[in-house]
Amino acid sequence: MIPKEPSGDGAKTETAENNEAAVAFTTSRQFSLDAITAGADGVASDTPDAITLAEKQIYTAERRAIELARKTAEVDGLKLDLKQRKEYANKIFYLIVVWLIVLLGVLLLQGFGKTDDGFSLSDSVLLAFIGGTTVNVLGIFVIVAKYIFRISPDH
Repeated sequence: MIPKEPSGDGAKTETAENNEAAVAFTTSRQFSLDAITAGADGVASDTPDAITLAEKQIYTAERRAIELARKTAEVDGLKLDLKQRKEYANKIFYLIVVWLIVLLGVLLLQGFGKTDDGFSLSDSVLLAFIGGTTVNVLGIFVIVAKYIFRISPDH
């Protein structure tokens, strides 16, 4: 038998009581395959008992709850994606519009500023500015648009 461990007040602990009960149960019974018996008619039943049916219902309910939580999280993620797509699509559009307006302003200043005191750029600088700006605008648009409006592998 397992010795009792005294607690501070001299009473045995709950763990010691559980251990004693387990030892008493296992020593009083012999476990073997011969101890397994069939039902009253001598044939094992194909019909599950009440405990098995209850466990099956609990399992099914838990599985449904997990599936519902997964689908809810998926829908919430899709709603957030849609909100961000709308927000950033407008930001990309306005960025490109502003960038192109600045480019147009520089070109107008260059064209109308052909005075000795006015704003003037050489042709090579002007071509580099226009080309670089155009490439940057298109590059930003493509990169951001592909990221925001990516197509999931499921579709």
